[in-house]
Amino acid sequence: MWDVLRALHSSSFRAWWRGKRPAERLQLNECEAELVISDPHRLHLCGVQIASLAEALAMIERSGLQPAKAVGLLTQGAPGSPLVNAISARMMQRQYEPNFYLQLMAKDLQYATVEAAEQGIDAMTGTAALRVFERAVAEGLGEQDIAAVVEPFRTR
Repeated sequence: MWDVLRALHSSSFRAWWRGKRPAERLQLNECEAELVISDPHRLHLCGVQIASLAEALAMIERSGLQPAKAVGLLTQGAPGSPLVNAISARMMQRQYEPNFYLQLMAKDLQYATVEAAEQGIDAMTGTAALRVFERAVAEGLGEQDIAAVVEPFRTR
């Protein structure tokens, strides 16, 4: 199983992936999502991080701070990570062409919270992140990139 996951995340796979049509990507993405079910920890952390970033960006935008400078502080400081850097850039530019479908992250967070419950863990942050993603799906953003999860915060 881990050999398959490593292959899916190799640079040669990513180069091959870029040449695929959207329908082929969706099929492959669903296949990868099914394989990744055995790794709920990574999915949980990614979903929680993205949901938190969406809240933070909405707060920054409403506070009157200069978004580019404030997000720069986030991405260059302690919260910065490759995921935060990539997603924050797409959120700032409102670029929501799918790299990873928002609805798939909601599904993956659901799997992660179920897995946590089966282990006797009350995944409070995962459950909160799941609600954030489910709200975005309910607002019609499910087939957009996970970065679009910020939009419901912006419109309220």
